[in-house]
Amino acid sequence: MSDRRGAGRQSFFQTSACDLFWALLGRVRIFQLMEDDATRYLRQATACLDEAQKANGAADKEAWLKLAEEWMAMAQKAQRQTSYEH
Repeated sequence: MSDRRGAGRQSFFQTSACDLFWALLGRVRIFQLMEDDATRYLRQATACLDEAQKANGAADKEAWLKLAEEWMAMAQKAQRQTSYEH
């Protein structure tokens, strides 16, 4: 009777390049998901400000500016929460 411990495992050097690629891609995706909320909200606010500059009508511009203001408020709140956690 043979010892089957580790029979299904591969060492780093036995892993195919394709398997390594997919493992690394998964880690990159996790890192992207971990981007802090404040940064993501500020990026959204900036996008809204850009849209406000491109808007043709006053109502559209006002709506984009309101959205940017809300994203900025969310970013400030997230930043405060993050500073309390650390």
